[in-house]
Amino acid sequence: MAQYTPSSGDYCRPHRSPWGGFPTREMRVLSTSTLIPLGAFVTLNTAGSTAVNTVIHSTIPNAFSIVGIAAERIAARTDSGVEGATISVWEANPDVEFKAITKGGAVASSNVGLRKSLAYDSTLNLHYVDLTVSTATDWRVVVTQNIQAVGDSGGYVAFRFLNHGAEQWNSSIPSTSPLLAFHS
Repeated sequence: MAQYTPSSGDYCRPHRSPWGGFPTREMRVLSTSTLIPLGAFVTLNTAGSTAVNTVIHSTIPNAFSIVGIAAERIAARTDSGVEGATISVWEANPDVEFKAITKGGAVASSNVGLRKSLAYDSTLNLHYVDLTVSTATDWRVVVTQNIQAVGDSGGYVAFRFLNHGAEQWNSSIPSTSPLLAFHS
């Protein structure tokens, strides 16, 4: 058993795709947007009419309209125009897998197949799979594989995004609620 100490370079990233290449999508970012780090969890921006079809960095675990993981870094902008830059996003497609570090426990064989939350560490500025989450309304991913050895604390796991509320057993979220922006 090893204790893995994560660094800012341990951001979420693609792990496996049935097509070989990983699906990406170009999305607009409002020019007044804050920093979107590489590997950040991004969702559709639903605030106001000028935000249509733009993405924001989401730090809340129970987000809806999940677009995917930022495939590049966008710095905060100070101009006041409505047209924003674009960002490349690794798409939250239910057929692909991502990898991320874990927190809240050791990598265990019993984690595979469990639904978990994708939480945010503001110190390292990265998202991780929270192994302690038991609240169904916070579940957004399912662990598909242990990448690091069983017993490693803070190790990597592979995960897929859940695509609708029906995948959250005993959840108060209606089963028809789509979690992913482009796949329901």
